[in-house]
Amino acid sequence: MDALTRLVARIADVDQEAADALRALEGLDSPWTGVAGVDECLRTVASLAGSVVELHAPAHGLWLRASATRVDPIPVGAERHTPGPEHPLAPLEGGVGFLLRRGDHDDLLASVVTARAARLLGPLLDERRRASAPTDAGEGALEVAVDPGATPEDRLDALRRLRLRPEQTLVLHAVPGPRPSLAPPPAWSQVGVSRPRPASELPIAWNEARMALRLTATGEADDPGERWVRAGDVGSGLLALAAGFVAGAMRSRDVVALDAVGAPDSPAGRALTAISETTTIRSAAERIPVHHSTLQRQVKGLERELGWSVTEPAGRLRLDLAFALRRLERNYGRPGLY
Repeated sequence: MDALTRLVARIADVDQEAADALRALEGLDSPWTGVAGVDECLRTVASLAGSVVELHAPAHGLWLRASATRVDPIPVGAERHTPGPEHPLAPLEGGVGFLLRRGDHDDLLASVVTARAARLLGPLLDERRRASAPTDAGEGALEVAVDPGATPEDRLDALRRLRLRPEQTLVLHAVPGPRPSLAPPPAWSQVGVSRPRPASELPIAWNEARMALRLTATGEADDPGERWVRAGDVGSGLLALAAGFVAGAMRSRDVVALDAVGAPDSPAGRALTAISETTTIRSAAERIPVHHSTLQRQVKGLERELGWSVTEPAGRLRLDLAFALRRLERNYGRPGLY
């Protein structure tokens, strides 16, 4: 039994609430690093505190809302909670922002957890900023390494500057913006991920990642779908579709029919999204959630409106392609995606 465990046991005899708060601190003593560390820390805080938490860090350009299972950016213009009786505040070190939680000021466990997390988040945010900034040695090198027009000599030189071997297997990440990344971006970003490829094939990997990015969604109610799209999962066909897509050239009748049925966040839209993302009517019904017999009746009506079956293999493929085309149409021309 280590010293902390013995201390908790002794405190529990006197004050169980204080003992629980002390145990919770153990959950925050994790070796979090880099970009992912911010997400992991926030999810852990939300889990331990038993409430949604918000990170407001304007100095880092970050406004995040976290539950125990996910971290999402707070969109520009969306409501952000302000410190007050229902949203206790824990300031970050250095005055770069603060951490909010929903709940009672007198909740000892939640207060201890958020205060400790606020101290941890300062260094994690600094590390995140450093990780996203190019190093002097590698500045511009990755851009050269992914440039299909670079000479073999220039690409080899860029790989040396990045301390990469030509045969070394890598995965590239594309986020909205012009720069490729070897490091995994935050979970809440829209991200296209290449297939694993040797460093000598980084131009191919970069193209795959960018095309996969065009197939991503925001994950919000009006744009449901995956934030992270992996080239290996969607396959070469959809990547080729993304590469050649030009909005307005010839709008698919299936996309027109999909839009006519209802918006993505309408009951019809949610039903079709669930059908597209699952394998059976029963599993789609569980995701919505509704009773499977209710969804079966709804599907019959939706199929009449669409003009094709969404439960037969060919119709399911048609639905998936319609969703992909609509996503490409939505993303077309968006800054950082094209």
